[in-house]
Amino acid sequence: MKTLRNLVLPLMSLAIIFSSLLYIGCEGDDDNVDNYFDDNPYGSSDRESVLPIPDPPASTNEAPAAVALSISPTSVTAVPGQKISFQAAGGTPPYTWTVGQAGHGTVSPSTGIYTVYSHVSAATDINNVIVTDSASAVAIANIN
Repeated sequence: MKTLRNLVLPLMSLAIIFSSLLYIGCEGDDDNVDNYFDDNPYGSSDRESVLPIPDPPASTNEAPAAVALSISPTSVTAVPGQKISFQAAGGTPPYTWTVGQAGHGTVSPSTGIYTVYSHVSAATDINNVIVTDSASAVAIANIN
């Protein structure tokens, strides 16, 4: 019990001193706020002196120009077992993916913005990755 008294009394003393310092600090402030406002009175301007906001341009209700369907990359040299990512852009989604010669490679997934071409065998000619949009536009990438 004596230990508790030894701890509580100093803490109470610190609390009294701290609160006294706060009280003294608040009551004794003289930062000349009144002088500042006397020297710098508040003023406002009427709304007529503000420039008007211009009206937005009239809408033509025309759809934005269509962006042509494209495929990226457009040309790749592949070796058997290689996987190559392709991306469609523009056109009118959704997109469908196919290959020119399924015996030389496949694409998966067959729909969406992206596909992965898996090169199966060495081709003596060029294979193609083909993307078609919903408006039947086509973009072709060459696989050498």
